[in-house]
Amino acid sequence: MSRRPFAETLRDLIASQGLSVREIARRTQRQAGWGSPTAISEMQLGELMPSPAAMELLAKALDTPPETFAEYRLWKARSLFDPGRTPNSFKQAMANLDRFTESDVGADLLEHSGVKAVRRPRRSSGGARSESA
Repeated sequence: MSRRPFAETLRDLIASQGLSVREIARRTQRQAGWGSPTAISEMQLGELMPSPAAMELLAKALDTPPETFAEYRLWKARSLFDPGRTPNSFKQAMANLDRFTESDVGADLLEHSGVKAVRRPRRSSGGARSESA
């Protein structure tokens, strides 16, 4: 999995496999009727950002999981908190947010971004609630 921007990762994947942009376009066209050499070249240059669905097609054409792309992983993480993208809508998004903010890492990330995290008391091993520091 890459921690670099999409454009760099795409360029490296294409080069490491010895493929041309035209070949990647041909593969995506065969899969889904999508993809032009021009669009893929623009993506490699960072001039065009693909949708998550396009990243999935490109990953398949490159025989790699879409999670290889950092932006795809970020999109998947964001979708956990988006009421329009979670299976049970608002209720599930809020449950995901609660689990995130209850974790030390989640609360710290929110506080670093200027959002006051509300930490609920944690359950002790005996099942009763206990206050955490």
